[in-house]
Amino acid sequence: ARLERAAEVRLAPRGEGLRLRLHPARPRRELRKLCQEAAIPAWLRDRLPVLWVDGEPAWVGGIGVAAEFACAPQAPGLVPEWRPGGMPASTSPD
Repeated sequence: ARLERAAEVRLAPRGEGLRLRLHPARPRRELRKLCQEAAIPAWLRDRLPVLWVDGEPAWVGGIGVAAEFACAPQAPGLVPEWRPGGMPASTSPD
């Protein structure tokens, strides 16, 4: 619903000092620390795509969706998928 109401949605590189809250009960954390926990190498961090919604980071490739933009359980929504370096899409059995 937030995407539908947004004035601006763009996919762009991260900004300096980007912080993201992945769980509503947790504080915002620096992207650098989230990348370390996700085992994303330092050289790749500046290349991570960020989905910005009205100037706020809503999703970071390889990290996840910001809690402020997460859908309620069983609610419809979108989750972008990022595959670095042309990796094939994950497949699931039908």
